[in-house]
Amino acid sequence: MVVCALLGATLLSACGGDDDTTSSTSATAPSTDSGSGSGTTGDTGPTGSGATGDQGADDENGSAESGDDSGGGETGLEDGERSKAFITPGGDNSIQEYGSEGAADERTEALVVIKAVNKASETGNWDEVCSKYISSKNIEQFETIAEKIPKFKGKGCTDILTGLSPGQSGAANPTQPKGGVASIRKDDENAFAIYIGVDGSPYAWPMAVEDGALKATALAPTPLNPGA
Repeated sequence: MVVCALLGATLLSACGGDDDTTSSTSATAPSTDSGSGSGTTGDTGPTGSGATGDQGADDENGSAESGDDSGGGETGLEDGERSKAFITPGGDNSIQEYGSEGAADERTEALVVIKAVNKASETGNWDEVCSKYISSKNIEQFETIAEKIPKFKGKGCTDILTGLSPGQSGAANPTQPKGGVASIRKDDENAFAIYIGVDGSPYAWPMAVEDGALKATALAPTPLNPGA
């Protein structure tokens, strides 16, 4: 888990382009890790909203287990306001209010990315993730950092991730989506896939928009209610 956290932090640090505004926003949004939190209490946060209940129903109907890439299914949330179910008055809502609300097909796309990374974490097979689901900018930075480690010198993304994260077969992952992705907040360069995990907590998975596709910029999500 320490290795995965390190890899996630490394990838996340490369999120965003060279534009000062974008870089600043990307660095600010994940600050929900700090402990101030974006909420979970009362009926305003995701644990008390329709988002959680409906997503749980989807999970019970088998969407999370069957591989249904519906992007969240019937959550009871309307397009254009889906992230509102995850906002806490007075809390840090920088992710929930980031950019603008994405479309249903982007929620589906984000779910595919998340499932691929989670599967690789379990099996230790990173081929598909490295070739399709991680931002190329992040791979370049990660490989540059890995060059400082003798055993990874000259190695590519797959060899590096396989060596550092060979898989955790049978280990339960409480942060995997329950029922799908509830909301996408994005601009032209960066995005966050917001969802409820199987543990009932809200998470945001940081991504980049690269050649019109969503790519992961971390190997683990950011909790929206740390310490809850």
